[in-house]
Amino acid sequence: MIRIFHTKGRSMATFLVAHGAWSAGWAWKKMRPLLRARGHELYTPTHTGLGERSHLAHAGIDLDAHIADILAVLQFEDLRDVVLVGHSYGGMVATGAADRAADRIARLVYLDAFVPRDGQSLFDLVGEAATAIRDMWVRGAPLIGVTAAYLVLVETAKAIFNRRFGTSAPSGAVAGK
Repeated sequence: MIRIFHTKGRSMATFLVAHGAWSAGWAWKKMRPLLRARGHELYTPTHTGLGERSHLAHAGIDLDAHIADILAVLQFEDLRDVVLVGHSYGGMVATGAADRAADRIARLVYLDAFVPRDGQSLFDLVGEAATAIRDMWVRGAPLIGVTAAYLVLVETAKAIFNRRFGTSAPSGAVAGK
């Protein structure tokens, strides 16, 4: 079920999605007509180096580059009063973007996402499992091995959530700003 937010007295909302690391903007294309039919707008930019922008991949791409991608959409589309949605790794991206462009964000939503505290990195949140995956990738491990390691990482992240909040991590958890 999708809950549509009312933003500052208006029923129309503008959504901007920071997608996960194993995804791209195209993964949200089925949502566009559904939200437009209700009078909303949905922007789903792809992070540099991923999806249709994979030809731009290089070793220097990091979280700051992906935050800059979202900030560029806010600036060049002149978006304001945005519902910024962070999905999975996109929670890291959305948190950084919201910190740098708070005046343009009406709501911050985490959808099955990492929710870092000030100064935390993804490696801080998932620890040794993420380091092992990074090392596998750097050594050129086959994708199937990296994918299997990623699944272990997801389970580790759920366990961290459980320890941190004393509950099980809900699928599709949402938090408002």
